[in-house]
Order: sequence, then C-alpha cells, then structure tokens
Amino acid sequence: MTLIASNRRPEDAVYRHVIPAGEPWLFEVQKGQTLRLLDLEGNQAIDTLFY
Repeated sequence: MTLIASNRRPEDAVYRHVIPAGEPWLFEVQKGQTLRLLDLEGNQAIDTLFY
C-alpha cells in the first residue's frame, strides 16, 4: 500500500477535536465538507457510523 501525503493543511481546519479512547463524538458533516479521522497513537481502529 502506498501512502500519499494530504495537501490539506491542519491549521486550515474548520474544526479540530481530540477524542479520548472509548468516548463518543457526534458532529454534522455538510455536503462538500471533508472529514479526516486520525489515530494519533497508532494502535486502535476508528469505529464510525455515517447516515
């Protein structure tokens, strides 16, 4: 698998939030927005539900 660096700059994010492991988070993503999920500690999958 080849990794590709994102051209998006973290400092331009409209919203940034660190979610502790095991904690829920709810946010509305509007049409045309991009959602980026990162595992900052590199040892756990990110469970997501979109509808």
